[in-house]
Amino acid sequence: MESEHIGLKNSCIFMVGKYKLEGASHNLVEQAKTSDNDRVLQLIAWSLFEIGNEEDCKQFEEVAENVKSEKVKGIVSYLKKIKRLEKSVAID
Repeated sequence: MESEHIGLKNSCIFMVGKYKLEGASHNLVEQAKTSDNDRVLQLIAWSLFEIGNEEDCKQFEEVAENVKSEKVKGIVSYLKKIKRLEKSVAID
């Protein structure tokens, strides 16, 4: 995830979310704090919400509040709505 090669970084972030690698959740938040790339931040948002660690998701939301990109803010808003919907229709 710490590669300077953007394609490799994006692929790695995607795989972390796809396979819900909880151990990498905090690293994603740390990457978000230093990234100014919209696509990287969008993938981090998606991956964090897929993993589902509430604390790291909230930390990312705080980071995203300071991002100027409407695309990043939009995906965070969209993912939060999905999580609320999932919780409201969860079947025990």
